[in-house]
Amino acid sequence: MRGQHCQGRYAGNYCDSDIISQASLPDGPRIESGVAVTENAVPAERAHLFAYLYRLRLIGRWGLMRSTVPENVAEHTYQVAILTHALATISHDVFGRTDVPIDRAITLALFHDATEVITGDIPTPVKHHNPRVHASLRELEHLAAEQLTGLAPSPTRDTYRSLITPGEHD
Repeated sequence: MRGQHCQGRYAGNYCDSDIISQASLPDGPRIESGVAVTENAVPAERAHLFAYLYRLRLIGRWGLMRSTVPENVAEHTYQVAILTHALATISHDVFGRTDVPIDRAITLALFHDATEVITGDIPTPVKHHNPRVHASLRELEHLAAEQLTGLAPSPTRDTYRSLITPGEHD
């Protein structure tokens, strides 16, 4: 199916069957007992973290400013990683700070919105509308992070958990 258009919800996007199969395309989460659940989710023993992360390119971002060019989460993540590299390099090379490990900063930038493959991108004004909404969304992000890290190969789960939920496991 490489190079062919996807069907249904993913119409207009190109499918890469070598990377992820149609069967593993989640239709988006619904919430049951506080947990994000997808209708077409592949059983955990067959799903894979990297297949989910690869789909960040299909998650549109809510721009805070009007723009004629839509942006997806993967593009945003790349831009954040480039900016993070620049700032960490300036911190190190210009100001002589060694307390900012450049590789760790860039790696965290690459994973900073990983949970949005499950939750979608939620506009900042909605996230910060009031403390209850913010707390609820943080809990949803935590549940999504646990779901994602559970899809990583067993020996690597702790590493990916520390990247997807930084601060909690450092």
